[in-house]
Amino acid sequence: MIIKKGDKFKCIRDVIMDDNSKDVAYTEGELYISDFDDCITDNQGNKDHYWSDKKELITYFKKIIILP
Repeated sequence: MIIKKGDKFKCIRDVIMDDNSKDVAYTEGELYISDFDDCITDNQGNKDHYWSDKKELITYFKKIIILP
């Protein structure tokens, strides 16, 4: 899956950072936007959280396609 600036994603599984269960970067059921290519802005407003592992990306997110 390719991430472009402005793309929207639905989180389908909580994303825990650094094996710390209290550090949830993305919450299941929430919608997120990409403010930069290859990045999805997280719960803390971090706009440059880079997703290089595309297999991991589809484990946690579903891209929202908006039809014209």
